[in-house]
Amino acid sequence: MDSLRFCPRWQPDDPYQVIGLLRLVNDILTANPAACRWLEIGSYAGESATLFLGFPQIKTLDCVDQWQAAADRLRARFRAEIAAGRCRVHQMSSLEFSKQADELDVVYIDGDHSYEAVRADIAAYSGKLSPGGFLSGHDYHAGYRGVIRAVDEWRENRPVTVYEDGSWCVRMAV
Repeated sequence: MDSLRFCPRWQPDDPYQVIGLLRLVNDILTANPAACRWLEIGSYAGESATLFLGFPQIKTLDCVDQWQAAADRLRARFRAEIAAGRCRVHQMSSLEFSKQADELDVVYIDGDHSYEAVRADIAAYSGKLSPGGFLSGHDYHAGYRGVIRAVDEWRENRPVTVYEDGSWCVRMAV
């Protein structure tokens, strides 16, 4: 399979590309089983969204990607979940979507990995989280120093959990 996460070209023998994300979801749902409203910024091919939608506790998943080709691919891939109301695809920028987003339990940032973009996404969505909600994302590792810098500047004294796949998670105050 030619895949970004399940069997990435750059690390074809690394199972932790999937295990880390599964652990993040498990940790979130263990800490708050009612965390049912999720948002993924930067859904691209829908691989992370596929894993998220594999958890029945996640009642709604908004997938935001600014690229038309990505949005079309997501709509085709998640036709059944869209029809059932579990998944919504939004072809727009994450900042544009933030203006219409309702309260969320989990935000997963995996779009533009620049410091400025991650910082802007954190600012736009940290106030949209329910009490005890989770701000999370991908690529908290040396290859994306901007992600690390933006998360570390924002989190202050809140602990950040980093997973094997580079996913990160911070829980907001309850």
